[in-house]
Amino acid sequence: ERYSYLSWERAHPGFANWQEIEPRKGEYNWENIDRYVKTTQEKDIQILFTVWPFTDWDQETCNLHLEWQPNDWGKDPGDFLPLAHRKGKPCDMEAYKEFLRRLVERYDGDGSGDMPGLRYTIKYWEIGNEPDLGDAFFQGSAEDYFEILKVSYLTIKKADPTAVVLIAALPCLGAEWKTKGKRHDFNPEEIFELGAAEYFDILNMHSLGHAKNLKNLLSGYNVSDKPIWVTEPGGLGDFKEPVGAE
Repeated sequence: ERYSYLSWERAHPGFANWQEIEPRKGEYNWENIDRYVKTTQEKDIQILFTVWPFTDWDQETCNLHLEWQPNDWGKDPGDFLPLAHRKGKPCDMEAYKEFLRRLVERYDGDGSGDMPGLRYTIKYWEIGNEPDLGDAFFQGSAEDYFEILKVSYLTIKKADPTAVVLIAALPCLGAEWKTKGKRHDFNPEEIFELGAAEYFDILNMHSLGHAKNLKNLLSGYNVSDKPIWVTEPGGLGDFKEPVGAE
């Protein structure tokens, strides 16, 4: 079987995208995400969804001061990131919570508002992606991301108490290169100083080069006992060759 070696998939950016599901306030379009779930579940692959808490109609009500970003992403023709053009903290948190509630309810398998033909429940939800690394995926502060994480966690758990929430991977957290001129918008340790440990179940990381630093750092924030998932493996360009090879 072509997919027999796969058991999990984290599509990037994926389909748990407020911009695509609710492009206009109160109008929900589940066609693309349902098609993805159906196709993936037919291959018996488990899904980790990345939640993107941005949609243009909401962003335009309070975040017009943020830089407008095109949807084309990368240098190759066809690279496309169908996200909102601005990616600040939601202006209307109640509207975001309602979107997220509906999203979780659609795939929680409880028989109420479920996707037609859902084969098994989807339990794993990652809140955003690399919010501390430039502004491609998030335009805001550590406080802003912490509020998104907290609201998302509480909303997801209310909709499905058995759901599992992953914090977004924070590439600069514990990374020795964060002070070497690499672009990052805030010190990700601030998120943990605000109390993030209470609002996720699994610690998420990208790259394999600083896991030890990460574990040591997090022991001071009461999260060292949480599972760690690597959802994007690989080494960074400025690692020495042996590290990259590992």
